[in-house]
Amino acid sequence: MRSKYSDLPSIDTLITLAKEQPDELERIRIKLTQELIEGASSAVRRRRLEGLNFTIEMKRKTASNPMHSCLKLSELMWDSAIAMAERIKQN
Repeated sequence: MRSKYSDLPSIDTLITLAKEQPDELERIRIKLTQELIEGASSAVRRRRLEGLNFTIEMKRKTASNPMHSCLKLSELMWDSAIAMAERIKQN
């Protein structure tokens, strides 16, 4: 069965795009993100994914450079993982 999502280009293609056509890479990233959000199983999950995407986009926009963006997103993921671990511990 074919996935409802677009195929992700090979890693070599992604590396080439990052070096030579960053606008095209960004277009692919946005397209795949939208497909994921639109494919959410419920309206509630779709809204949560839209909110998460907004948070990610704001962190990316406020970063001073790509490495800073990566660090901000890594921190966001760690904060989420720690919060989830704490909730699990409480139960």
